[in-house]
Amino acid sequence: MRIAFIATLALIIGVIGYAFWPTSADRPTPLPSVGPERGATVFRSYCATCHQITAPDGTKFAGGNAMAGPNLYGVIGRSGGAVEGYRYSSALSAAGADHGLIWTPDTVAAYVQDPTGYLRQITADDRARSKMAFRLRTSTAADDARSVAAYLEQFAAR
Repeated sequence: MRIAFIATLALIIGVIGYAFWPTSADRPTPLPSVGPERGATVFRSYCATCHQITAPDGTKFAGGNAMAGPNLYGVIGRSGGAVEGYRYSSALSAAGADHGLIWTPDTVAAYVQDPTGYLRQITADDRARSKMAFRLRTSTAADDARSVAAYLEQFAAR
């Protein structure tokens, strides 16, 4: 008797729960695994604390008021260490000036995952250091890094 009551109660709860379960139209669409839409979310979560994306005409696309890092508008296609007025580490300046570092989606994605390690590899200098202490270390870091690069690519200087 008790088992029949519990089974009936479970069935009733299941039917009621199913009736109120959200349909696919009610559920939010998940972000793609890689792409600029996801990159915008990652940028707001991790990068906007130190960086802005502001066009030369003053239009601000993303970021806060802090400028601990350089403006990332037009970073894709730019030489490493090339924003006028920003004091880069000597290693990043050397990577751009002496080793030909040009920011591409691939180089940005590699850099944000391990800035100092990336500069050490590019410059072949084990003492090279980046001023950017942050490393993108999420469980999906490689996808997040490629997504941020895809997002920044939308703001390439024209």
